[in-house]
Amino acid sequence: MAAAALLLAVLLLAMAVLCGTARLILYLAAAFLCIGLMAGSMRLHSLSESLLEGQAGKWITAEVQVTKAPHVADDMVSFTGRAM
Repeated sequence: MAAAALLLAVLLLAMAVLCGTARLILYLAAAFLCIGLMAGSMRLHSLSESLLEGQAGKWITAEVQVTKAPHVADDMVSFTGRAM
């Protein structure tokens, strides 16, 4: 999907350069839309291949080194850290 969106974006950019100013904005908007589609597709693909995908929804115990001060809001604690 990402490769097809990138190819379409390149073709649209080439058409924008070759055509007159009448359709320039249309071709550029379509090209940027395809680039966004490509980036979103690549992001979703990388998320689906996460090493932690199998752990989603499970309770696990982990040793974590906190690297920034924790933030407390309502009944949640969030922090930045790294797994040991």
